[in-house]
Amino acid sequence: MPEFDPTPHDVPLPPVDGTFEVIPASPLDGPLPAMDYLPGVSTTAPEAQPADAEPDYLIGAAFLHSRNNRLHANSEVETVVDYMRATQRILNDPVQKIAAYLSFMADPAYGNDPIMTGDPEGIEAEVKARTLQAGELPDGYFETQRRFAREQGYGNIDITPDLRTAAASVVAGDQQASLHEWATYITGNDAYAPWFRRYVFDSVAKMGKFNPEQGKYGRYQVRSRATAAPYPGLIRGALSRVHSWMHDHLEAGKAPDTITAGLPDDGFDDKRREDFRRALIKGDFAALYVHALHVNKTGCITAEQRKRLDGNWRRYDQNSDPRALYDDLQGYGLDWCTATGFATTKLYVENGDFYVYYTPDDAGRQVVPRVAIRMERGEVAEVRGIDPKQELEPSLADMVARKAERLPGGVAYVQKAADMKRVTAIEQAVTADPGSTLSQADVRFLYEIDRPIMNFGYDRDPRIREIQRMRGNLDHSVMHELLPGVIREQLPGAMQGYDDVMRILEGLRLGPGMWLPSYEHCTPPELMRLYEYTHRDWQEAGVYDYVAKQLLDHGIRYRLLVTPNIAISLLHLRELYEHFPNRLGMCDMPPLYSYANEEVSGSHGPNPARFSLIPNRPEPDGLGLFSAERQRRMLSRMQAEAPQLNMHVPSMFDVVALAYTNLFHTGHDTHWHNVPNIRHVDLLPYKGRIGWVLPESSIVNGNPTLSHNWPQASVPLYVAVE
Repeated sequence: MPEFDPTPHDVPLPPVDGTFEVIPASPLDGPLPAMDYLPGVSTTAPEAQPADAEPDYLIGAAFLHSRNNRLHANSEVETVVDYMRATQRILNDPVQKIAAYLSFMADPAYGNDPIMTGDPEGIEAEVKARTLQAGELPDGYFETQRRFAREQGYGNIDITPDLRTAAASVVAGDQQASLHEWATYITGNDAYAPWFRRYVFDSVAKMGKFNPEQGKYGRYQVRSRATAAPYPGLIRGALSRVHSWMHDHLEAGKAPDTITAGLPDDGFDDKRREDFRRALIKGDFAALYVHALHVNKTGCITAEQRKRLDGNWRRYDQNSDPRALYDDLQGYGLDWCTATGFATTKLYVENGDFYVYYTPDDAGRQVVPRVAIRMERGEVAEVRGIDPKQELEPSLADMVARKAERLPGGVAYVQKAADMKRVTAIEQAVTADPGSTLSQADVRFLYEIDRPIMNFGYDRDPRIREIQRMRGNLDHSVMHELLPGVIREQLPGAMQGYDDVMRILEGLRLGPGMWLPSYEHCTPPELMRLYEYTHRDWQEAGVYDYVAKQLLDHGIRYRLLVTPNIAISLLHLRELYEHFPNRLGMCDMPPLYSYANEEVSGSHGPNPARFSLIPNRPEPDGLGLFSAERQRRMLSRMQAEAPQLNMHVPSMFDVVALAYTNLFHTGHDTHWHNVPNIRHVDLLPYKGRIGWVLPESSIVNGNPTLSHNWPQASVPLYVAVE
C-alpha cells in the first residue's frame, strides 16, 4: 500500500539515532510491474463493484489527497484502479481513484490490507516489517549502553556477539509488543474507518520516543529504521479524541476554528490553539495525539497529581505475571523501560522483585506511578523517578531513601548512584573546559580524600584516574589550600587514639616488669597547643606541599597520628595488641633484647606527644619493591634530599596507635583499614626460630597484627613524614 506520509512536508524532521533513511510506511510502496506481484490481491476479476465509492472512502480519499496530491498517481494505486475498471466505471478524478483503491484494499476477498481488514497473519507481517531484526541493531544503540555503563563506573565494556544477540531480542520484543497493541486495537474497533486505521498505523510507525523538551509542548521524535526505542504507548482515550476531532472536521464539516473553541482554557493559549488548528488541517497525527493527551490529562502526570505525595508501595514479586506490572504503568507517559517495553518488563520481573510507589489520581485512586525500585540478585539494582532523565522528584527523595535503606543493598545503591552522578558531572565539566578550576568540595571528592568513590562495577571507576590525569597540576593550588584543613579535621580521632593508648598503658604501670619511664598524659587543650606548633612547622617545611604532590601524583593519602612520645618496651606493645578489640594476633614476637625501647617506640625529642602523617599506601611501584637493605639506602637518600620532612618508617608503636585511632572513624573510612606489611627496614634483622627476619606490622580490616618477613624479600616501603 502506498505511503500516506502522516508527517507534514513542511515540518522539519530532526535526526534520530544517527542519519538513516526513514522506513516506508507500508511494505507495498513503490512501482509494481504487474498485478501478479501485488501481495494479497486476487487475480480473479470481481463480479460486480459499485460505480461510486462509499462516502466513508471518499472522505478518507479527500483527506489523503489533500496531504499528498500525487497519491492518485502512485503506481500501486494506478494498478489497482486499472484492474477494477475491467468491471466498473471509475472516474478519472484523484479522489475517486484513491477511494476506489481504498475500498479494494479494505475488502478481505481482494486487496485484504491487514490493517484495514484486521487479518491476523497480515498484521504480524506488518509489525515484523517494522521491527529491528537480529543484526540491525545500530552501533549507536550500543554506544549509548557503553556510555551508560561508563557513567555507572563499569569502565569501557566490550560488546560481545552474545550481548548483541540478547539486546536485539529484547529490543525486538518491546517494539513488536508496542506496535502490535496499536494494530490489534484499531483493527478491532468498528468505529474507526478502514482508511483511518491505516492512517493511524502508518503515523505511529514513524513515531519514536516522546521528547518533552522539543518545542514548546513536546514532540514525538521521527523514527528511523535504526531507532531502538519501542513505539509510543497506546492511550485509547487520546486516540478516540483525535478521531473525534478529525470526524468533526472531515465528516461533519466543522471549521478548525470551531473545534478549537471547544478546547479547554487550561494550557491552551492562542499560540497553542493556532498550532492545533494547523495540525488538524495538515492531519499531523503525532501533533494531534500530543494535544489529545493534554486535553484528556492522560499520557502524562499532571502538575496537580505531582503535588500529591501520599501513597503506597506495591511489590511485584519475582517470577510473577509481568503483565500486571506492565499494565499498571500504562497511560502516564513514563520513560521507564518497564512502561515502554513488555519484553523488558518480563526480563526484570524474572530477575527480581519490583517496587512501585503510587500516589492518588484525580479520583483519589492510588494509581499514579512516581518511583520504581528494581531488585536483582536480591539487592537494589535501580531506582527511577519521573523527573527528566528518570531522576527522583526532590519532594520524594527522602521517602525513597528511607525505603531503599530498608531493602538489601539499598544504602550502598543510594551512595553509588550519587557518586556516579557526581563523577559524570565533573567529567563533563572538565571535558568541556580542561583548564577550569574545581571547587574544594569537588577536589576532595575527585581525589577521594574523605572516602573512596563508590560505583556499580567490581573495580574502581576508571574515569577517576582519567580525570585526574587530565587535570595534571591544575588542582595543586586548591589541594595545598585544602589539605591543612583536612588534616586538622582528623585531629579529634588522633587525640582519641592517643588517649586510648595512654589509658591502657597507665593500667599496666603497676604490673611486674611493666614500669614506664616518666611521662606526661597530655590533656586535649595541651595536644591542641602542640598541634598548632606542629602545623606551623609543617607549613614552613613544605610538608603540605609534599603530601599534596603524593596525593595528586600517586593517590597516596595521609592520616594524622598522635603517638605518645614514650620509649615503651616490647612487653608494653604486646599488651596493647592484647587489649585491642577483635585483634588478629601476633606471630613470633621478637626477643625482648632485640631492640631498644626507643627503636620499638620511635620516640625522640622533648615533646610528650609526636605528630606524624602516615600514608595509606606504600611508595609507588618501582621505588618500594626491593630488599630491606636496598630500601634502607633508598630511605637514607630520601631523608638527605628532604631533611625538613623528617621521613621515616612508622614504628611498631605507631602502627598499633594508628589502629586505635582508626576506631574513631566511620565504616566508610576504608583508606587506612587495610595497610599491610609495614616492614621496619630501619631496624636490623633478628634471629628468630626460622632464621633472620625483620618485624612487620600490619593493619588488616582495622585490626593490628605483628608478624615478620625475610630481609631479602621484595616488600613495599611505607614512608611517613613528621
